[in-house]
Amino acid sequence: MTATQFLALLVGTVALLASKQPEPGSTRPIDFLRNRVGLDDRQLQAVEDGEAVAIVLDTSLDREVAVFGVVWVAAPIERYLSLYQDIEEFEASASLQIRKVSQPPELVDFADMTFPEEDLEDLRDCKVGDCEIKLGQESLEHLRLDVDWSSGDAIDELNAFLRERAFGYAVEYRNGGNQALAVYRDKERPTFVTKEFQGLLENTPLLPLYLPALHRYLLEYPNVELPGAEDFFYWAKNDFGLKPIVRLSHVTIYRPPDRDGQAVIASKQLYSSHYFHTALELRFLIEDAERPGGFYFMNLNRSRSDGLEGFKGLFTRGKVKSGARDGIQKVLEHSKRTLEEKTKTSRPTTER
Repeated sequence: MTATQFLALLVGTVALLASKQPEPGSTRPIDFLRNRVGLDDRQLQAVEDGEAVAIVLDTSLDREVAVFGVVWVAAPIERYLSLYQDIEEFEASASLQIRKVSQPPELVDFADMTFPEEDLEDLRDCKVGDCEIKLGQESLEHLRLDVDWSSGDAIDELNAFLRERAFGYAVEYRNGGNQALAVYRDKERPTFVTKEFQGLLENTPLLPLYLPALHRYLLEYPNVELPGAEDFFYWAKNDFGLKPIVRLSHVTIYRPPDRDGQAVIASKQLYSSHYFHTALELRFLIEDAERPGGFYFMNLNRSRSDGLEGFKGLFTRGKVKSGARDGIQKVLEHSKRTLEEKTKTSRPTTER
């Protein structure tokens, strides 16, 4: 695949998320930002000046939220990939808690995970079909039948139980792939996470066209291999704006072995305590021959969330979209700042 084809993948993906059909034309990053994504002259100038720009894209489903962001980073792609692998340090300032998970996962990896006290109090009234926290039927029945809510150790017991459940999600997915993802029963109708994730991929048909190996890997892990890729799992607690959420993710760093100046980081959500049924983040790192000395960091994040449909979802939908956009903006700014500072300080100095 050429660099032009690689950019065409991103162009088509963004166009589909925005309910537009890709059109022929230039595939230089700055040109497709204007013609495909629809950034205006002010936004384009901001990108050229090194500022991060993030926008919300239109989607065909109210429960889906899609956000695109871009920033120019004056540093090598390989430097970014190296720093990202140490995600605990790289994203520490953007998270309330964060921990990379061992391979294979161990329960001790989740020992520091804590849920907000408000969440733990909400669990007292949880039942199948009505709960503020995303959990499966077996977990909800355990909370209702087996927890001694009058005990002074109830909070510690709940945190321990949720840590064990998060550990279980990691182990089950690592062994069984997408088919082992949860079936949430926090709402009246069950949510099948496997189906929700497959829906996200179905809406990006250019992924199998231009990166078929990555597409297959996202669908069939752990039963297929992806040469040129590295994987890890991590969990994080982030302040989303409405309330903190605890998330578990599977990250794939993919460097196609036959291409220079290109890389993709795919982050698949395996669990989220609030809001998101499923999510897929794609980080495209793309060099531009006409602008040496760095790369365009393009972030495409798509998710499906609770409570966004119908009239009742109007307010929540706006808040979730705003929070998602602000989150991407922070990711871009943090990544640029961290990478450029570390690159600058690592350059050798010469005596005069």
